[in-house]
Amino acid sequence: DCAGAPCHNGGTCTDGINSYTCNCATGFTGATCDININDCASAPPCLNGGTCTDGINSYTCNCAAGFTGRNCEVNIDDCAAQPCQNGGLCVDGVASYACGCAAGYTGANCQTNIDDCSPNPCRNGGVCADGINSHSCTCPLGYTGANCETPPDPCAGTPPTPSPAHQWTFNDGTPGDSIGGANGTLFGGAAISGGQLSVDNTMTSPNQSAVGKYMQAALPDTVRVKTLVMWGTLANLSQRGGSALSIEDTTQNAFAQRFDAIDYAERTSSQWMAGSDNFNRSPASNGGMLENSLGEVMIAIVYDVDSSITIYRNGQPYAVSYVQGALQTYTGGMSDALIGLRHSGCSNNCWLSGSIDEARIYNSALSACQIKTLQPAP
Repeated sequence: DCAGAPCHNGGTCTDGINSYTCNCATGFTGATCDININDCASAPPCLNGGTCTDGINSYTCNCAAGFTGRNCEVNIDDCAAQPCQNGGLCVDGVASYACGCAAGYTGANCQTNIDDCSPNPCRNGGVCADGINSHSCTCPLGYTGANCETPPDPCAGTPPTPSPAHQWTFNDGTPGDSIGGANGTLFGGAAISGGQLSVDNTMTSPNQSAVGKYMQAALPDTVRVKTLVMWGTLANLSQRGGSALSIEDTTQNAFAQRFDAIDYAERTSSQWMAGSDNFNRSPASNGGMLENSLGEVMIAIVYDVDSSITIYRNGQPYAVSYVQGALQTYTGGMSDALIGLRHSGCSNNCWLSGSIDEARIYNSALSACQIKTLQPAP
């Protein structure tokens, strides 16, 4: 019965009595081995969404994107090719990856340098240059700082402030001049305590010159271009006409006496002014703010070679510079410095009431930048 080779697909025939039996090759079944066993029919061999294709005693898995292996059991490492640039960290996914970019980079593969110049961080017209997670600014002339935020220092290159010609600090309990030998004498009960000279208007006109509290010092040197400086505290804001520091010609008397002074409120109530003989160098109002503080204040007045007069309060311009009259010369041996009294020939509203921490005379016209740096001696 096997003579006709009834067994297919490599099956072997065993003859029987009026019959035969086929012993099928692996992968086939059926009476004549004509049926290919479905190797995909058992427990699904293809994982992760793969599709199975049956073969002869075998199967083939067609894997979904992102997987490989006989049974599609292996997730393909999408980071193996190192797609993340510029130090980015790759995180594998299913048929995908994600890049965690290093600071300063962006894009799917961290391929794009973030523009640190957008928006422009450079101020005041600075030009920005992009870097890696950074920027640099090329600043306009004079500007400094990482972002050109610091404006030019108007005082850069200012010459050092010269030493004063005369300086009265009162720190040693005396009215001595610590620099120029113009040692003072106290009058009318003026006293020094705690490094401060106390001055006072003790009476009214016409006898003030006999009783007011003040300091007087003979100047041995000639003074022309000059800066008068004082740090002091007013006893009240309503007083009129007293001087925190004056320089006077001692060869003249009464109203003819020449003087220049740090004068308080002689012409305009509560306003500091450059006092002078018969107001020859003193406008009715200089435009300065009216004093509103009983705390210590610094007043400086600069008398320059062009006859301009400039007043400063606490290191800042107090009023616009002006020219009125001519620059005066005070000859050594014929001039005095006064603190508290406007001038020796005064007969009305003559004294300042308050205390003077320090007074100075410079034989030069200090600049605004130099005045800004002045501090009283500790």
